[in-house]
This record gives sequence, C-alpha cells and structure tokens, in this order.
Amino acid sequence: MKKQIFHCALTGASFAGLAGLVDAACALHSGPYETDFGLFLSTLPSHLVVGAGIGLIAGLLLPLLSRRKDREAQPWLHAAILVLIGLTTAAILLKAQTEWLPQALSPTSMPSIMLSGQILLGGLLAYGVLYFLALSKYGWRLATFFAPLSQAVLLAAITLFAGLSSLVPLQPAAFTPQAQSSANSKSPNVLLVVLDTVASSHLGCYGYYRPTSPALDSFASESVLFEKAFSAAPWTLPSHASLFTGLHATTHHTGWEHPRLEGIGFPWQQDPATNFHTLAEELSLRGYQTHGASDKSWLTADSGLLQGFSQYTDFSINSPQQNMLLPGYLGRTFGPPFGASLPDDKGGARVVDATLNWLDTGRDSTRPFFAFMNLNEAHDPYIPPAHLRSRFLPEGVTIEASIDLPQGPISRKNLLCGLRHEEKQEPEILRALYDAEILYQDGLLDILFQGLRELEIMENTLVIVTADHGEEFGEQNQRYGHQGTLADRLLHVPLIMRYPTMLPAGKRVHSLASLVDVFPTVLDVIQKATGTALPLHPATLALEGYSQLPAILEAKPARNMVLAHYGHLAAYYQGFPSFAQGDLLDFPYLDWMHSATTMRTADEKIVGYGDGLASFIPLSHDPNEDAGEIKVAPSDFPLRGHELELQMHRILNEYSRRRNLLLSHHASRSNAKANAQSKQALEQLGYTGDAPADSSEESGSSKLQVRPFVR
Repeated sequence: MKKQIFHCALTGASFAGLAGLVDAACALHSGPYETDFGLFLSTLPSHLVVGAGIGLIAGLLLPLLSRRKDREAQPWLHAAILVLIGLTTAAILLKAQTEWLPQALSPTSMPSIMLSGQILLGGLLAYGVLYFLALSKYGWRLATFFAPLSQAVLLAAITLFAGLSSLVPLQPAAFTPQAQSSANSKSPNVLLVVLDTVASSHLGCYGYYRPTSPALDSFASESVLFEKAFSAAPWTLPSHASLFTGLHATTHHTGWEHPRLEGIGFPWQQDPATNFHTLAEELSLRGYQTHGASDKSWLTADSGLLQGFSQYTDFSINSPQQNMLLPGYLGRTFGPPFGASLPDDKGGARVVDATLNWLDTGRDSTRPFFAFMNLNEAHDPYIPPAHLRSRFLPEGVTIEASIDLPQGPISRKNLLCGLRHEEKQEPEILRALYDAEILYQDGLLDILFQGLRELEIMENTLVIVTADHGEEFGEQNQRYGHQGTLADRLLHVPLIMRYPTMLPAGKRVHSLASLVDVFPTVLDVIQKATGTALPLHPATLALEGYSQLPAILEAKPARNMVLAHYGHLAAYYQGFPSFAQGDLLDFPYLDWMHSATTMRTADEKIVGYGDGLASFIPLSHDPNEDAGEIKVAPSDFPLRGHELELQMHRILNEYSRRRNLLLSHHASRSNAKANAQSKQALEQLGYTGDAPADSSEESGSSKLQVRPFVR
C-alpha cells in the first residue's frame, strides 16, 4: 500500500511538473515584453507539491475505484490513470472557478456547485473509459512508461530543464533594436519620471499655496526648473507619444482615432508616414540598457509606446506568472509568497519598487541606463490613502462626505450631459482630494530619490521629472478631467532636470519649453558629457523638438512658441450617454468634437479646429482663456490673431515638408554620406539649427522659425 501511495505521489508530481512547464512556456510566448526563462524554475515547486498531493489522494482512493486483480496485474498503470484523471479534473475545476464563472459567485453558490458536480462526473466517466482501455493490449504497452523508475527519470529531467533554463540570460523584448555601438564610458544615465495628470499649478515649486510637494520642491532646488513648459497634447496617449518621439501629435497622429504609435526600428526602413522612432530606441542603439515601469492601461505594448524598452514592468496587465493557471490562482488567493501583495494605491509604490530593484540587481552596472516610470496616483478617481484624505478638505467637509461625492468617468460624463447637477463644493472637494493624491505621490518620489542616493547613482544620472498633462475642475463649462480643450490648465506641466555635473542647481528657465524638447535635450546632454558628436541619421534630424541646453547654460531661448494638438473626439464622446442614446444633433458637445491644434507664444494663443473655425486668446488680457470657449472664423480675428493663425499653419506645413524630405526615398540610405546630404539639403532650404529664438526674424509679429535638432 505504501509503495502504491508513493508511486501515485511521484506520478502526480512528475505530470504536474510537466504541465507546469507547458503552461509556463505558453505564458512566456504570449507575453509582450522580455522573456525570463527563470519562470520555469520559480513556478515548479508549487506544481510539484500540488501534483504530489493529488497523487496522494488518488493513491488512497485507488482501492475503492479499481478491482484488486486488475491492480495486481498492472499496478503502475491503474494508479497512473487515476492520478492523470485527478490532475485533469482539478485543472478543469480550477479553470471553471477562475475563468468560466463570474467572479462574484462563491464556490459554495448553486451555479458553482452544479458546474463542479458536472466536472467531477465527467472525470469519473473518463476514468471508467481509461480503466477498461488499460485492460486492452494498449494498456500493456503503456505500463512501462508509468513505472516508478520512468516517473523518477521524468521528474529529474523536468527539474534539470527548469534549473538550466534559469541560467539563460533575460531575453529583451522583441521590439528592442540591437545596439549598433557600445556606450561611451562617460555617458550619463537617464531617468525619466512622468507624474500622470499633475498640473504644474498644484506644485509648491511652481508657486502653489498648499504643501503638496515637499520632496519634489527640494529636488527642484537642486535642479533646473522650466517655468513655462507645455505638453504637446492634453491626455496620456498622444502626450507620451510626443514625449517619446520628439514629434508633435500633428505628425504622429496618435489619439482616439489612432490609439497606437506605429513603428518598430528605424522609420526610414519602413513606411515613413506611419513609423516613428523613440528615445528608448535611440538610446538602445547607442548601447544603453532600457527599462520602463508603469501601471497605466495606455502605456502597454498595444499602444506602441514601448518600442525600444528591453525590459518593461507593466502592472496594468497580468505577469506571465499570473497568467499561469496554478501560480495565478495561488497568488490571487493566498498572496505572498505565491503572488505580490498589492499596496493601497494606483500602482505607484510597485512602480517605484520595480524601478529601484532593477537599478539595484537587474542591470549591467558597466553600461549606462535609460529608465522610464509613470506614476498614476493623481489620476481620477481621487482616493488618497486614509491618513491623507482629510489633509486639504474644505472646512466643514467630512471624510464621509468626500467619499460620497460622485467621481470617475461615468459621473463626469453624466455631469457634462446634464444628467446630474454639480454637487455643493464639488470643485473644492475634488481639488483637495487631488492635492492629497499629489502629496502621497510626492512621498513615493522621496523614496525614489533616496533609493538613487543609496545606490550611488544619483549624481551620474540625468533625472527628468515632468507630467503628461494637467486636470480641470469645472473652471469652464463644468468640464472635469482632461479632454476637449487645449487650455493651459491641461498643457502647462512641470519640467525639472537634474544633472549636477552639467546643469546648474536652482536655475529657473523663463523661456518656453515643450515636452517634444526632451528627446533632443537628452541627446545634447549626452553629447556634451561625452565630448563626442553623436552620429546623425534621418530620425534624429526629423525631430520637431529643440534642445533646451542653450536655454539652460547660455540663457538663449530655444523656442518662442509651443504647439499642442488633439485628434477628433468622436471615439471619446461615444461613451457619453446622450451621445449613444439621443439625437446626435442635440449632443451638447457636437461643435467641440473636431480636432484642435494650438500655437502658444509667451502671451498669445491661437486654436484652430477641424471645422475651419478658430479662437484667438490674448493671454495677458484673458488669463482664464474665456475666449477659447468661442469659435469664430479666422477672418473675424484682429490683425495679430490672423497673423498667428497663418504662422501656425506655415509651421505645421514646414514640419511636414522637412520630415518628408528626410525620410523620403532619397534619404533612405543609413550612412554618413546620405545623412550629410540630408543636412546640407535642409540648410539650403533654410532649416538650420543656429538661429536663436530671440533673433530679429522671430521677434514681434514676424515669422516664427522652424528649426530641427541639427548640431
């Protein structure tokens, strides 16, 4: 009896281990990011233990489910059949509870009990069929395979395979280009931190009256702070696309209509109209290690934004281990050590922890790194941790009242469609909760900065902190969130850079900056730090951002205008109840559904819409941008507004012309001669990078220069 039970446990362990290897292979194959073959070894113990347990139970039940003479004739075969049926039935039961039934149903509910009963009955029927098959000549042929020695050899082979697999180096994501050169030993590390939905106007270092950002304020005092930095789009996807590519949304067209940034590899190797080159790709080609971390549904492999990252920790989707049947169930049910514990936030703590862990143990310390992280704590719904929830609430407003306040996209859409009224003190309460979220996130930044210092990499790292967009709280037309407008409330974002060996501490840049400038500025810092000119190619020549290094070091403004854009909003407004249910002609935002592009100077702003109408906003007289809520024909503008509108269209046309020239068939050869010819052609057309932004040609009402990043 003991031998029989031991054999059943051994068989259960070996076949469960084999099933685990297959499940792990499928999970790795379906994952969009890097491949870690250590998954085979890390998930093997749980499969062996559960398999052995099921085998033990099968060994105890075998005398009840088989005849003695059959067991004595083929002892290993009948035991193995029952173990296999037990393993298969257990797997189907587990899949039914985790995937087939609604999560709200408990295992003791009637539908769960009925389905489980049907699965068990099916298992018994299958056992009966295999039992009689074992009595045939086919059963005799299989008997040797299920002998204890065979199972021991199989188990040893499984364990050896898993162990050897763990020694295989981490395989980078498929969308990571191979380095074309090794990085210069003087190349600085680069860390890009995006504070999702954080408006500059809500930070202490930008003059906010509430103490929302003590850690960031301290960091800013050691850094260069851009007072007039603007995003290139008012929401996450197109803003990150512009940040990563150095191109405006009018060029990459990412948005609600096209929710994916196209392009893997050099853009001139494919269709130049639909393929784009990212900062992560560029630095990968230059020998940098690249890593990203986020918990954001727009920042996934599906969005196309992650090309160039050799490793990416995406908490918005299941990890390969979570996608496996048994480890995923154990992690969800029991937590550590089977799965990661979930902090009480929107993923920010995990993002910081993942980044610091990679910086500590997951990278090659002999190579420079480019790391990106997105912290999403300030995004709605605003649910700060309990100890901070009442920190900024208006006097007389209780925590309970703030909890009861309607939040989220459905509530926001109902308000805009007139299906609910604005609650008493709603803007003030939401701002208070938003500020509390920023304060909590600031604590995560403090942990990050302290971790960088403990790892002794803070001083050799260009740390860039910015945001993708801001937030509205009913300032105009009861709009909440960050859609449907190009007001400064959404576009004015923090931009802070720290690199003490080059950038002066405490410097405040007063001239304009755009997030499309980050890409060329990073390249310029690397070039200056290494003392080596970076090789030019069409993708970097086609950047629409300008290096801000002259503005930092020489007080020479890099630009005197910024651009921003969002595409047609029909796909966004389809989620509104009055859009889906009513007459489209009665939809309150029908006139504001068109695409919009803005050009902003220091004190003026023009907004052009897809329907041919536009808005002219003299910011010095209209800081709240009330004129932006009125669309008129450009011919009705004052002279200055008409000039700006013409200049904006000229600039957009010249960006398009320059990009088409660079990425055309004539510039398709990626060699020094072709790149030099491209640069010479640009100079002959007047697209040079030498004219300062405050030159006489750009000042006043004269034309604005379009200058590519060419050095």
